[in-house]
Amino acid sequence: VERGVLATTEGSSQVQIGGTDILCGVKCELLVIEDPLNETERLVFSIDCSANTTPQFIGKGGDKYAEELTDALHFAYDNEGP
Repeated sequence: VERGVLATTEGSSQVQIGGTDILCGVKCELLVIEDPLNETERLVFSIDCSANTTPQFIGKGGDKYAEELTDALHFAYDNEGP
């Protein structure tokens, strides 16, 4: 695990396990919230799966997988109150 690998982010890391590299970067923006009871869209996720990593991601394969991961993160961090 190596931290601080991307200069254009507030935080980043690279994890290498066997022949697999995972690179993660976090960018942050402060928002002015008009309605404090509305907690939707406070977290926005963007995932990119490089076609260079596996033939499975060539074409739209990586986009589909990235969309599934993004949806899972949105579901996991859905902070809407009752």
